Amino acid sequence: MLTRDSENTLSWESVTAGNFGAFDVWLDESDDARIHLETGHVDTSLELVTVGREDTIIPAGGLDLEVRLFRLPASLQGGPISASIDVPVHGRGDNPLWIRVTTEDGFQAWTSPVYLFRK
Repeated sequence: MLTRDSENTLSWESVTAGNFGAFDVWLDESDDARIHLETGHVDTSLELVTVGREDTIIPAGGLDLEVRLFRLPASLQGGPISASIDVPVHGRGDNPLWIRVTTEDGFQAWTSPVYLFRK
């Protein structure tokens, strides 16, 4: 739940169990604006002007836990997506493959498994 604690402070609580949680917010930014993150794994503060379109990654320990901050564009530009990757497969038997797409706004779409089989 997102709450406004004061004129200049937002706070929220959330839980995730292996995937990711996200939110986006429009902010009026002053030159000295800061973001402070306090979780069970991260307690850090940084200048908001340092957060850009590329991920700002804050390690959170454990099994590659991390917090990622980034700016979204003022308007999202939709369009077709295509990609090509090499995938190693086993010499024999089933090779289940899943495809996951994460869009610019954090939405994720997964395929059902596609099976490649070698005799």
